[in-house]
Amino acid sequence: MRQWIIKVLLRGVKDDDVRNQILTEAVKHLFNTISEDDILQTGNQWTLRGKPISEGEVKQLQEEAKLITELKLWRILQLELKYQANKAIYENSKDLVDIMAGKILLYYIDIIRTKLNKLCS
Repeated sequence: MRQWIIKVLLRGVKDDDVRNQILTEAVKHLFNTISEDDILQTGNQWTLRGKPISEGEVKQLQEEAKLITELKLWRILQLELKYQANKAIYENSKDLVDIMAGKILLYYIDIIRTKLNKLCS
């Protein structure tokens, strides 16, 4: 059904930019996607799922982030993930897709580390 709706929406649209915009909106509404409103936003006003969170919740999140960054297990897991990524890139890669998969894993590690560091400050 969802695929049919998308086909109907795109029928007769020739402009690639317009097709991409329609497709992006259709996928956003028809599938279970996560938008910027769904994630934790920090700044002057902290929000989660588009709603402001209390000072107590902010403080709790900051403390939890600090705790995670100080955990020995977190450091071990980061090393394990980096090892697996490097192994995928340098030892097991057979093609460009394998290399990209390893680099994506390194990127995810960096996203998590960056978010934790932002929350701690």
